[in-house]
Amino acid sequence: MAKLYIGDSQGAPAIIKVKEVPKLKFGASGDTLIGDVDENGVLQARTPQTALNFSGITEIGTKTLQYAFYQNPAVKSVDFGSVQNIAQGAMSYCFYGCTNITSVGLSSLQSVDSLGLEKAFYDCKSITGTLNLSSLQTVDYNGMQSTFYGCSGITNVDLNSLQTVGNSGLYSTFYYCTGITSVDLSSLQTVASNGLQTTFNGCTGITGVLDLSSLQRIEGYGLQNTFTNCSGITSVDLSSLQYVGIDGLRQTFMNCKNITSVDLSSLQSGASNSLQQTFANCTGLTTISFPSLTSGRTDRFNNTFMGCTNLKEIHFRADMQAEVEKMSGYSSKWGATNATIYFDL
Repeated sequence: MAKLYIGDSQGAPAIIKVKEVPKLKFGASGDTLIGDVDENGVLQARTPQTALNFSGITEIGTKTLQYAFYQNPAVKSVDFGSVQNIAQGAMSYCFYGCTNITSVGLSSLQSVDSLGLEKAFYDCKSITGTLNLSSLQTVDYNGMQSTFYGCSGITNVDLNSLQTVGNSGLYSTFYYCTGITSVDLSSLQTVASNGLQTTFNGCTGITGVLDLSSLQRIEGYGLQNTFTNCSGITSVDLSSLQYVGIDGLRQTFMNCKNITSVDLSSLQSGASNSLQQTFANCTGLTTISFPSLTSGRTDRFNNTFMGCTNLKEIHFRADMQAEVEKMSGYSSKWGATNATIYFDL
C-alpha cells in the first residue's frame, strides 16, 4: 500500500510525485489532476475528472489535496476506499462546492488529523445514500469541521467505530443535512471541548433512538447544540455518561419535541452550566431521573427544562436533597413549571 504526498516536501517517502496543488478558485487543472494508483503506488493513466479513484493509497499526506478540486463541477464520484489516515490539512476544502458529486468512498478511514477534512465536501448537495465511516476511530482538532455541511442528500451516517473526538473534531460536520434519518455513534466514549458542537444541528430527518450508550465524558461545550431541532428523535441513551464539562450539554436537544425518554443513570457530576437548556422545549418529555448524581456545581441546571410543559417528574437521590435545594433555579424547577421534584432514589 502507498502514501500520497507532495514530492518530498514533508520529509516523507515520496512514493508518488505530485505537483503542488495551487489554491485556485476553480480547483485542479489538467496538470494537477491525480490519476488512478495501483497497489504498488504506481500512477496509472489519467482518470477523467468525473471519477477519481485513489485505490492503493493508505494515507493522504499533509496538505496534499488542499483545495485540489475546489468548486469543480466535473467531479461526480470519489473513491478513497483504501485510505486509512488523512494527515493535517491534507484535504482541507478539497471538494468544496462540488455540487455534482453523488458518491464518496471512505470506508477504510481510521483517523483524521487536525484540519484533515475541513470543509472537504462542504455543500456537496448531490451526495446521496449511506455515508460509510464505519472504520473511523479518532478525529483530531478540527479534523472534520463542516466536512459535509449542507449535504442534504445523505440519508445514513455509520460512525459505529468512532471512540474519540478531539477539540472541535466534528464541529458542524453534518449541519443541516436534513436527509439524514439515522446515525450510529454507539462506540463513542469521549468528546473534547467543542468536539460535537452543532454536528447534527437541524438534521430534522433523524428519527428513533439515539444510542450514545458508550459515551462517558464530555468536556466544555462538547455537545453544545449537537442535535438542536432534531425533532424526530424519540429516545436518548446516555447511560454511561459520568461527567459533563462547562456548557457540555448546552442546548444539545433543544426543540427535540418528540423525545419521551432520556437515560442519564450514570451521571455523577457536572461543571458550571453543564446542563444549560439541554432539553429546552422538549415537550414530549414527562419524567427524568438522576440516580447517580452526587456532586458538582450549584449552577449546573440552568434552565435545563425550559419550555418542557409536559414534564411532570424530576427524580433525585434522597441523600442529595439538601444539595439540590441549594442549586440555582431550584425554586423554578429549572424551567419545568409543571413538574414535581422528588427525592426518592
